Amino acid sequence: MRRQILSWVVVGSLYSIGALDAQEALPPLEPVTVGPYAEKVVWPISGTTKQDAPFASTFGPRQLSVDGYRHDFNRGMDIRCTIGTPVHACVAGEVRVAGKTETSPSGTIQIRSVKPGVSGKPKTTDYYTVTYLNMAEFEVKEGDQVEAGQIIGKTGPSPRGYDLLRVELRDGGSSLKNAVHPLALLPYENAGPPTIAIDTASEVAGHSVVAVTTTVSGEEMDLLRVEVALFDGTNEVARRTYDLHEWNRAYTEPKDTKKLLDQQTLNGVRAEPGQFRSTQEKFELTLVFEDLPVVKNKAKLAVKAKAVDVRGQAKEVERKAGGR
Repeated sequence: MRRQILSWVVVGSLYSIGALDAQEALPPLEPVTVGPYAEKVVWPISGTTKQDAPFASTFGPRQLSVDGYRHDFNRGMDIRCTIGTPVHACVAGEVRVAGKTETSPSGTIQIRSVKPGVSGKPKTTDYYTVTYLNMAEFEVKEGDQVEAGQIIGKTGPSPRGYDLLRVELRDGGSSLKNAVHPLALLPYENAGPPTIAIDTASEVAGHSVVAVTTTVSGEEMDLLRVEVALFDGTNEVARRTYDLHEWNRAYTEPKDTKKLLDQQTLNGVRAEPGQFRSTQEKFELTLVFEDLPVVKNKAKLAVKAKAVDVRGQAKEVERKAGGR
């Protein structure tokens, strides 16, 4: 449910900030440069550049409907399809995995592909892997070389019996912490940036708490980053960023036994994804930034928020004290 816009309320000490340790400092993540520039990248179901649909979920926070709508962090995208649907390789590469694994008893195919270097550099050993889960039939085996559009197998049921294909993209390594948004690779028509609204700003237990809600089309589901900044007049007091790629890298440990990203509040940000079904036109995600500093002069308080998609398109909004 969307909150009222910018109501400044002093609540006292009724709330304790549950932030974890400061986010680990990591080198910048070089972008997946394949998507909009690739000579041949196709979708796994259509086998063409025509976008597969409908989506059942997207990369990032979601409500897991099969488990009481609890919160979790999704490292891929789920595409609705009937069991036995042929699956095509999105890009050319070498098959690393083909079969059932300990982490995916429903069947996995993973393809390793060398990607072009970034910023004009020649080809490097950097690579991305495309992982296909919920596979039941396999037309390839480990070590095979495949071409984009080649049929590699057929879908089976998910571990809970649903008819969908799960696609994951991993950049710079094959581990879970290297997962990035699949739309960083796959071609799609970007209808515009996500929308964003500032819902509330309040003072709680000596901190400023700001809630924003982002909305993306159910046909795109391409939100990547949200930024929130507090101002005292024209002076910026604080800025916080919730970047799906960076948070996955920072908070995913080997084998992900702690499942830190499945905690609804992490490092001072609470993620509240809306329910989503494949027939919905829009998907909403509310983020509550809980540990911002207090702006003492409430008359000069201003909040800016920006939402950015995987193609870099952005939408920024601003609210001042009194809703101006």
